[in-house]
Amino acid sequence: KKILLLDRDGTLNKRSLPGEYINSLREFIWIESSRDALKILAKNGFSFIVITNQAGVSLGKTAVSDLEAIHDQLRADFQSDGLTLLDIYVCTDHWNSESEFRKPEPGMFFAAANRHKFRLDQVIYVGDETRDVESAKKANIKVIAVSWGFNSSEALGKQNPDFLIHDP
Repeated sequence: KKILLLDRDGTLNKRSLPGEYINSLREFIWIESSRDALKILAKNGFSFIVITNQAGVSLGKTAVSDLEAIHDQLRADFQSDGLTLLDIYVCTDHWNSESEFRKPEPGMFFAAANRHKFRLDQVIYVGDETRDVESAKKANIKVIAVSWGFNSSEALGKQNPDFLIHDP
């Protein structure tokens, strides 16, 4: 199976300022170069799974209905672009929850592999934060770290991603 695992904020869409959250559909803005890359990958047989932390829900900053609206639009955008979005895994737990599903823990990866029947060592995860790299490594997944300026290339590089893309 050709499956690419994707972080959401900062990988697919423009991220909010540090400490802030994408709280509404109005704030969800695609990174067009990411969208273009997904189209190329889809033409080469790739399907996609989004794996994202969304602590804004547990903090009361993001309504569940707004999160669902964002993900409904994400699904619609994937479909209109001819892309296969197999699933969206989201952890809304607070960062102090010690949840096995909140990145940097690998629980969402294990759940996705179990449900969609793929080997973790045969997929790649793309993310833009150190916890993305850390969680993928814990799950034995190859990881591409993208530095957009939010997390420095130096900080991401210290996590030893398999590939590091500097400010594409």
